[in-house]
Amino acid sequence: MAEMRLERIVVVVLLVVVCVMGTALLPRRAAAQADGQAGNVTIVLAEMRNGSVPIVLVDGTEQTLLVYEYDYGSDEIELQCARTYRFDKLLTEFNSGRPSVEDVRKMIRN
Repeated sequence: MAEMRLERIVVVVLLVVVCVMGTALLPRRAAAQADGQAGNVTIVLAEMRNGSVPIVLVDGTEQTLLVYEYDYGSDEIELQCARTYRFDKLLTEFNSGRPSVEDVRKMIRN
């Protein structure tokens, strides 16, 4: 039973990779252009909870992340959220406690 679940996760991950990378994983054929835009995609499988596994795809080139959830019971995958973190990186602090970034700057300058 555990082997079957592991096989399902592997199949789901491979399907997600094929969907994201398109023909980049398929044998090369003569073509004017190759589809290789998803070369910086990282896939992370989180710990199983309540019979489902979160699957996170992080695209370093596009600076986005996608979170899917694969449900063992229904054998389905569902998109949970999508977000770009490009602009988040421009924040110096957000939802952070003390000391603030500005407090640390002041301590270092003194």
